[in-house]
Amino acid sequence: MICWFLVALSLSCALTAHARQTEVPAPLEPWREWVLHDAPGVDCPLLTGAGSAGGQRICVWPGVLRVQADATGATFALRYTVHQRGWTGLPGDAQHWPQQVSANGNAVPVVRQAGRPGVWLDPGRYELRGRIPWSRRPQALALPAAVSLVELQVDGQSVRPLQRDGDHLVLGRGEATAPEADALDVRVYRRLGDGLPAELETRIFLAGAGQAREELIGPVLPAGFAPLTLDGDWPARLESDGRLRVQVQPEHAELVLRARALQPLQSAAPAAAGAPWPSQEVWSYEAAPALRSTSASGPVQVDPDSAGVPDDWRALPAFALEPSQTLTVEERARGIAANEGNRLNLRREAWLDFAGGGWTLRDRIEGEMRRDWRLEAAAPYTLERAQSLVEQAPLLVTRLDEALAGGVEWRTPRVDLDAGLRLQPGGGERPVSGWRQNFDAVDSTVHLPYGYRLFAAPGADRADGSWMSRWTLLDVFVAAVIALLSWRSFGWTGAGLAVVYLLLAYHERGAPILSLGLVLALGLVVRALPAGRLHKLGEWTRRAALVVLVMFALPFVSAQLRMALHPQLEGAASMSGLGGGLGKTVALQATDAEGYAEAADAAVLAEAPAHMELPPPPAVPAVVLDDPSPVDMQARSSSVQGAGLDKVMVTGSRIKRADVLDRYTQGTVVQTGRGLPSWQGGHSYQLHWSGPITEDQTVRLLISPPWLTRLLRVLAVALLALLALRALGIRLRWPPLRPAAAALAALALTGPMLSAPAHAQASMPSTELLGELKNRLTRLPDCAPDCATIAAVNVRADRDDVRIALDVHAATRVFVPLPADDAGLSPLDLRVDGVEADGVLQAQGRRWVVLERGVHRVGIEARAVADKVVLAFPLPPARIEFEGIGWQAGGISENRLPAGSLTLTRSREAGPEAGDGPGRPGAQDFPPYVRLTRHLDLGLDWQLRSVAERLAPQAGGFTVKLPLLEGEKVGTAGLQVRAGQVELPVPDGAGSAQWQGSLDKADVFTLTAPALSDHAEVWEITASPLWHLDFEGVPESAPRSGDADDDWQVFRFHPLPGETLKVAVSRPTAAAGATRAIDALRLQSRFGQRAGEHALDLTVRASQGGDHTVVLPASAEVLSVTRDGESLNLRPQDGRLSLPLRPGVQRFDIRFRDGDGVAMRNTTPAIDLGLPAANINLQLNLPEDRWVLLTRGPRQGPAVLYWGELLVLVLVAFALSRLRWAPLKLHEWLLLGIGFSTFSWLALFVVVAWLFAVAWRDRNTASLGSVGFNLVQIGLVALTVAAVLALVAAIPYGLLGTPDMHIRGSGSSAHVLRWFADQSSDVLPQGSAITVPLWLYRAAMLAWALWLAVAVLRWATWGFKAWTRDGHWRSRPKTASAPPALPDEEG
Repeated sequence: MICWFLVALSLSCALTAHARQTEVPAPLEPWREWVLHDAPGVDCPLLTGAGSAGGQRICVWPGVLRVQADATGATFALRYTVHQRGWTGLPGDAQHWPQQVSANGNAVPVVRQAGRPGVWLDPGRYELRGRIPWSRRPQALALPAAVSLVELQVDGQSVRPLQRDGDHLVLGRGEATAPEADALDVRVYRRLGDGLPAELETRIFLAGAGQAREELIGPVLPAGFAPLTLDGDWPARLESDGRLRVQVQPEHAELVLRARALQPLQSAAPAAAGAPWPSQEVWSYEAAPALRSTSASGPVQVDPDSAGVPDDWRALPAFALEPSQTLTVEERARGIAANEGNRLNLRREAWLDFAGGGWTLRDRIEGEMRRDWRLEAAAPYTLERAQSLVEQAPLLVTRLDEALAGGVEWRTPRVDLDAGLRLQPGGGERPVSGWRQNFDAVDSTVHLPYGYRLFAAPGADRADGSWMSRWTLLDVFVAAVIALLSWRSFGWTGAGLAVVYLLLAYHERGAPILSLGLVLALGLVVRALPAGRLHKLGEWTRRAALVVLVMFALPFVSAQLRMALHPQLEGAASMSGLGGGLGKTVALQATDAEGYAEAADAAVLAEAPAHMELPPPPAVPAVVLDDPSPVDMQARSSSVQGAGLDKVMVTGSRIKRADVLDRYTQGTVVQTGRGLPSWQGGHSYQLHWSGPITEDQTVRLLISPPWLTRLLRVLAVALLALLALRALGIRLRWPPLRPAAAALAALALTGPMLSAPAHAQASMPSTELLGELKNRLTRLPDCAPDCATIAAVNVRADRDDVRIALDVHAATRVFVPLPADDAGLSPLDLRVDGVEADGVLQAQGRRWVVLERGVHRVGIEARAVADKVVLAFPLPPARIEFEGIGWQAGGISENRLPAGSLTLTRSREAGPEAGDGPGRPGAQDFPPYVRLTRHLDLGLDWQLRSVAERLAPQAGGFTVKLPLLEGEKVGTAGLQVRAGQVELPVPDGAGSAQWQGSLDKADVFTLTAPALSDHAEVWEITASPLWHLDFEGVPESAPRSGDADDDWQVFRFHPLPGETLKVAVSRPTAAAGATRAIDALRLQSRFGQRAGEHALDLTVRASQGGDHTVVLPASAEVLSVTRDGESLNLRPQDGRLSLPLRPGVQRFDIRFRDGDGVAMRNTTPAIDLGLPAANINLQLNLPEDRWVLLTRGPRQGPAVLYWGELLVLVLVAFALSRLRWAPLKLHEWLLLGIGFSTFSWLALFVVVAWLFAVAWRDRNTASLGSVGFNLVQIGLVALTVAAVLALVAAIPYGLLGTPDMHIRGSGSSAHVLRWFADQSSDVLPQGSAITVPLWLYRAAMLAWALWLAVAVLRWATWGFKAWTRDGHWRSRPKTASAPPALPDEEG
């Protein structure tokens, strides 16, 4: 292990040299090949600029391929450099397979891979030679894809320039043939594209035969169109009379002519032309849905496939037209259709105030915005806050009119709005959505506090969970059967009682429904049976059913009365469909009785979402606030200043318009709204509407308030009692209360933890060490991905000769991309440092040369085959120089290439070969024409960016004069402005040019479109939410398919000549609203003997910075204040504590102490928060030596159930004293019950049962048989043991334990009391508890224990006498057995 530690240390200190093999410590050298088994090629050269994409390395590359072809075959010689064993391609294919292939003079096997011939070679340098025989020379020879430089000889003559068609080298005609007659076949296809201006693309397919010659064809353009560009395979020129002068060759070619319409497109027709122009043309029509909806019609519509339409047009309708026929374009609609509305969905959560005075709502609006671009709330709803979840930014709530409820300006096509609303008062009819929009669907979750119930929601499509929605046909059938049985049993009065009871209790948990029906049915059956054994059996069955009914009714009655007294204990997890534990249970909600505080703590204080659908309340970022940070303001200023530059270079991710335009002014304060409720207790209901939902559609929520819910619970209990009385036929009996369920103890099971120590192998390095070795061997050089630069370039052009010299600096062995123009240049020679290049690669559409580490001179000799050469430099040079005779260079600025390409244009006076004919292949220049797009950015300042897109000419520079808008000021330096026009230069090679400026603000401004003969215009307007826009005139165009739906909407207009757009701009006023909110609050108070300590946790959301004052009790001593865990040195002044707020969400933790120690009444401190709060949690921690008697505070808090149970105990004790079943008087029953009440009701039930059993034994044993008597004796002994155990357990518990006051609600216990309030005003609500010292309880229990001891002695004596009355055991009487009968004697 020490050895490998030293190896690892040496490895970590080893220097990595990328120009040579990575140094490896000697002990690890044998592992080099092993760790590189799955990472081959680590020593191969990199492609410059490709290292960041994973380090593309090339391990096999070719040199120059030399081919000599004749009529019988071709010989080739190809050099390869191989760094790793691999497959190397050869010239040829399956039809022309290479033969007699050798590598460095040694024969090698040729194998097929991917249908191409090749050989497998080990690392080294090779010269591959071979021959490809053929019977007739092919037109082209397949080449390996990586081969870049080729030298070709055909019949002993060098061929320059070479023609390559992809991976094939053109060899020319295979055999000499007799001269062909001159012929020219012409096929014409046109694509008419709608737009401003409309464009006509004409593709002319030519098939020439005979000698090379010049011909005039056409006219090629129909009337009403002007040429834009001309390009193709043959030299051609458009003459002034509209005919096309073409240099015809004996081969196939294609010419492409683009033209523009001079007027808005309505119709078009071919021009009359003579031979060889075809008599019929095929026209395809491409509509522009973003501009307008159109359809084309012509005399003959043809199938694009059958007509031979080009592949990229075959999805378009095609028409066959003759010169006398017209293609008509019919406009159906323009821009966004008038009936095309927004597609929005609304999801809502609504919380009813605990007091029932209003609703707090949280809306999530999702969908697609197509018009209006403002979301306005509808009365009586009030919009208090809004946030765009698309942009993760708050929105300013504004009003266009004081009578409106407030709204927000929306800017992104994709809608995802999180909004907070308020609805007050809480009842009555209200709009479904609360927005001035139509929705496709609305889903609402209604949260009601405990004590409230939703009966129905008239106006909703579905109201899941409401009382009305729970009724199914099966439920109606069962309830009708029970009502019918009650009518047959008790008449119309009984039927009425049953119907009302079923309506109130059918869906209540644990309600005895089937058991009640069973009792009623058995009563009718017994009534119909005749007297006798069957009647007696039926009667006993009915009594058993009554017992079952009572068993189910007692818990139900207890629960209903408890919830009537304390609604916070509802917490029903399910509703019974058939009742009595005998039916199917239908889940309603899964929130326990402590759901308020726990859900609020988990959702807000822990900063977690309060529900699944909607995110937590939004934080307010600082970029739109009154006091933004310097970093934000600097970034904003930079972005605004950059908008005025001629050119902005943007790298990285997409820049959004919302990041450039100012959203609001610096002084704008965004509303935070009130604190959002997050409690999930109570009852939740799902309301659904399926669309469309109009803005005037209404709904009414029929909600039972707490007082009515309590009354209905008591009424249901009373009706059940009356029905039970009628079923029993006797007076009311007071059965003992069922004991409360005992708490179950949770056992934590732990198991031994097994661990297996790792054993290091002494014979090999560790896995970590080998992994580090592999990482070092395979990592890219430090220079990657830019391991080479071109320091300087010298370009010389003389007639047809072009020489390029590059000074390349390589930091490691690397492939460097070379400048090339395959269409305009034919390479002749490539040398590195004066020596023929050894490795030239064709990859990624570029030509690469391999260079060793160092400084190299790369020379390229080429022949110009066109009048225009565009040298693209994939690796831009640091400096470039040009020398030319008969050539002009473009793209050089201060000896640099800003655009990365050099354009060489042959001068016409360079020689006779550049005369008046069509000349060499290239683009013909046409008069300048541009499409001007005006981008208006309406932010704090109105910025204008105008972009002129080059439509013609295709190449070369020109200057165009364009009009300015009224109030426009040009901000781009160097431009001439004369007579309201700007002279804009468009450089050679640039597809567009632009200028920037500003526009004077105005309430209304207009834009007017020019004639298409001058230029075309497109208007694009972007406005921040600071402004509200209304458009009149030109219809808005539909969004483009490529527009980002998460960026601000661009209002785009394509005007026709002479059309005017009127834009009305207004600034909505900000609505009044809160700028600070307390989303959650927790106050924990712990009282000691002499002082109390309190912890106040606040989650504050603010839209601006500043101080906020919290008023603490006058005697408060602040111990500590923290903000988001950061300690703050703050001290109160006269009880006023100033908290420094910053924009966004923050959490304050305030610890303070006061002089209020434990007392008979302890109360949480009175604190003035200075603003309303939501989700308030109060916690009162009491010492364990205090006995809680009563509590007081918010309605959702602890309930001391003991006093209600004590009242029931008094009534039961009074009833038992009247029954005379046991020799106990009223005060004895009371003392016995009170002593057990704080211990266990079950133990009390056992003792009472023993007393009743002994009393019954004392009176009713004479008539029992021996077996029954003995069973009674045994049972009484067992019951006596249980009663003794209960007494023995009760006495120590009372003397040593703590009383169980049955404190329930909000997670409270005997010494931890919790309250929850949904909201408060400025002053925090208080919770209090009345307590006494625990020794008072124990002193009372001592007195009770002494009384119980005396009473038990008396009860024991009485019980023993009763148990021994008539004996303590009875034996079965013995009977004399008769002698066996004698057998009969015979005869």
